[in-house]
Amino acid sequence: MFLVAIVFGATAEMIGEAHRVIRFQSYKTASQQGAQLALQRMVSESREAVNITAVGPGTLELVKVDPSVPRFVDPAPSSWNPLSNFLTVRYFLSGDRLMRRVTVASSGTTATQVLGESVSGLMTALLPNGNLDITLSFQEEKKVQTWRTQVKVPSL
Repeated sequence: MFLVAIVFGATAEMIGEAHRVIRFQSYKTASQQGAQLALQRMVSESREAVNITAVGPGTLELVKVDPSVPRFVDPAPSSWNPLSNFLTVRYFLSGDRLMRRVTVASSGTTATQVLGESVSGLMTALLPNGNLDITLSFQEEKKVQTWRTQVKVPSL
């Protein structure tokens, strides 16, 4: 009976340890995937930008063409304004969340969404060579991971 208790105790200890490792890996993977998706979105929209209006610690603001507005209308209406076909996209930190706010120039409406959680830092800068430098830091369970990329913005 004593031998059975020792075997069950050792098995329970191994299962508990395996559960902790799996839980840590799933949390780590989820935070990495969220940060990677947010960084890819920022890079993609930076490449589409016609102008970058703000860079710095915790912020990136850019202007891009609204893809939902038809650009070629025949015949062109007399009230058509090319400046109304733009979106202002702003990335910013709110606590430990990376947020994305889109403002439609024609109507002034805004939509805000959470791109990532456990984000501890965002730094953007325009480099002398014309590239946009984006650094994103996010919190894993026990350490801060930092990813950095440079984007060539064609319109700059």
